[in-house]
Formats: sequence, C-alpha cells, structure tokens
Amino acid sequence: MAKRKKPDFSKPKPIVSKSKKSLQKNLDSFDTLLEENKNEEKKSTVDSSLEQKEELKFDTSKIYTNLPLVVIAGRPNVGKSTLFNRFMKKRVAITDPTPGVTRDPILETAFIDGKPVNLMDTGGFKLERDIGTIEAELDELVVQKTLETFKKADLILLLLEAGNITGEDEELIALLRPYWNKVIAAVNKTEGGRLEEEAWNFMQFGFND
Repeated sequence: MAKRKKPDFSKPKPIVSKSKKSLQKNLDSFDTLLEENKNEEKKSTVDSSLEQKEELKFDTSKIYTNLPLVVIAGRPNVGKSTLFNRFMKKRVAITDPTPGVTRDPILETAFIDGKPVNLMDTGGFKLERDIGTIEAELDELVVQKTLETFKKADLILLLLEAGNITGEDEELIALLRPYWNKVIAAVNKTEGGRLEEEAWNFMQFGFND
C-alpha cells in the first residue's frame, strides 16, 4: 500500500476565490479602458492643435510689419515683372517685351502660400551699356540698386531664362555668391517643357537640386 504524502505547510499557497479572480479581471479591464481613454484624449488634443494651425490665416486687408523680404532678381526681360504680378494677383509692375522697362525696385506686400512677405521686383542686371550715354548711367544706377537689395533680402529668387547662358547671367551669379545661402534659382521660358534640357544647364553653377 502506497504511503500518502504529508502536506507541506512550510510553503503555503494562496487560495484565490472565483470572486477574487473576477474582481482582478474587472480591475485589469478598467486599467485598459483608462489607458485607451488617455490615448484618445492625447490624439484629440493633437488633432485640435493641428486644426488650429490650419485655421491660422492672415488677413489680406491688414497691414503687416517686420516681414521677410523676398527679392526677384535677374537680367532684363526674363519675366521678373510678370512673376511679380502673378504673386500679387494683379498688375503692379509694368511688363513689356523691351528690356530694361523696370528701373526702380517695386516693393509690395504679397501673400505666398497664405503667408505675407515683402516682395520686391528689381531692375534687370544689364551688362552691355553704351558708355558715356545717359542710358548707361541709368543702367549703372539700376545695377547698384539691385545689388543693395541683396544685402537686405531674406530670400533672393534668381530668375533665369532657358536657352543659352549669357555673360549677364554669369556675372550676376558671381555677384550673388556672397549671398548663396539665401538664393533660389528658377528657370523661366521653358516653352512648355521643350527647353527643359537647356534649363538644367544652370546646375553647373552649383545650385541646390
């Protein structure tokens, strides 16, 4: 006859009743529910914050101060004034096929992507001049004014024309080297993409892709 094992009272085991198990299960479910509510509240707060940012819009009828200055630069007749008017959504600068129509910088408040900036259209950088003429003196003044704007600009939008790279392009790019960290180049007149390959030639000057 096999001997019965004596109970070992040195290692007592807790007795868990069914009601206690049920209570623990309910408590675990409650903790899970609280955690889900917390996560939902966080998500709701983030969504609300994003909605507020999206709703933040500037009033075009108000006057804003201390705005960043964006300068449009380029040689004559590359489309600076046309681009300026496009940003303004109205005709402010005079556009004409004749190079050199814009002489004095034009400064206006524009709303780009819903944000206000001081936008400036500058006179074309003209290299070829009839030395000794009043026209040449005026062209020199235009260039000097344009160079002065580079120092004050927060962003310089260099507008180039697809096709042959001219001496004026090269000289203007050289003068922009000290301000390279705030230069963005844009190539105009690609004729619906037909001159896109020529536009890429400007990458040789080290513009960021």
